[in-house]
Amino acid sequence: MFLTQHREDDGSSLIAVIDNGQGFQNALGKARTAFFSERPNGMGLGLYFASMVTEQMGGILTLCNAEELREELDVPVALDGAAVVMRFGGK
Repeated sequence: MFLTQHREDDGSSLIAVIDNGQGFQNALGKARTAFFSERPNGMGLGLYFASMVTEQMGGILTLCNAEELREELDVPVALDGAAVVMRFGGK
């Protein structure tokens, strides 16, 4: 599921991609490293390139579990897996 948010008060925006899988397991710190994957037969390039593009656009990519976003976004309870959040702008 994709969720977006724009705040008028500080001009910040975010795009969150959230699933209902098992979330990030043990390697949260390594997940954006090129060629690292916890998935069988995974290439380990998706989060690496997503992070590079987000940073090139002046943003930051954060990884967390869906539960951690519930205070900030209206995340449906059915989504309790991994969350990839791209944050942009702000004062």
